[in-house]
Amino acid sequence: MVVRHTTLRSNLESIQQHGLDPELAVGKIKGSWCHTPSKTPWAILHTMKRHGGNPEDVVTIELNIPRGWLRRRNKCLWTIDRRVSSARFVRVIESSEIYCSPMEDLT
Repeated sequence: MVVRHTTLRSNLESIQQHGLDPELAVGKIKGSWCHTPSKTPWAILHTMKRHGGNPEDVVTIELNIPRGWLRRRNKCLWTIDRRVSSARFVRVIESSEIYCSPMEDLT
């Protein structure tokens, strides 16, 4: 299943080296939060609101995860309670790829 994890850019190097680690989760649920691609704009804004920063400070990692590893938390939101190695990373998406003006394509 393709899901995404949105995080601060400052966490990216560590995540790429060590994988996505639910033990480092901040909050009462010890799991890494993931979302469907349709929720990416919301996840970027949520990450900025929760951790501070600007859109340039946020990145989204696209993952290919077996469905059985995920626990559904809400519509389009999931948690995973195991470490996910970087071998399961499909790509890193810059926030500017999500938030771009359609007028930019016309120039």
